[in-house]
Amino acid sequence: IGLTRGITILFLKFSSKVSVPSRDDLTSTFSAFGPLDSSETHVSEEFSGAQVAFVSSGDAVEAVKSLEKANPFGESLVSFRLQQKLIAVQRNIAPRMPVISHVSPLPRPNNTPMDSMRQNLMMMTAMLDKSGDRLSRETKAKLRSEITCLLEKINSMPSSSSSS
Repeated sequence: IGLTRGITILFLKFSSKVSVPSRDDLTSTFSAFGPLDSSETHVSEEFSGAQVAFVSSGDAVEAVKSLEKANPFGESLVSFRLQQKLIAVQRNIAPRMPVISHVSPLPRPNNTPMDSMRQNLMMMTAMLDKSGDRLSRETKAKLRSEITCLLEKINSMPSSSSSS
């Protein structure tokens, strides 16, 4: 049995009209709250999102409180949420499904179920990227293709676009 450790991930969803902040920008912004796990910190231009992994859940909660008070990303940040995650430390063992600890959408009329679906697909892609050798190349390609197809459908639906 491999050892696991917990991390807390801050998922950030940005407007598709602007570019997502770089990984370095996110790291410098959020490392002020405490140590980050760089191997679990990712940016996805394709999905207009990012995930920042905190070693300590207390640091992640402080980062969220700070975002709620003074959002350094302005209007470009659409929503954010925290999620606990167990990651394998020694052997390549699939982590258990994370438990949502905090969901904090910003008060915006355009935070639709489509945004949630888009964010979930982004998370699925990140998990697929981390699956290592547990899935065959063919299976990964098929899943990635299905996720991309679903994202294209969501992005082409009228309710997924911002109506400002």
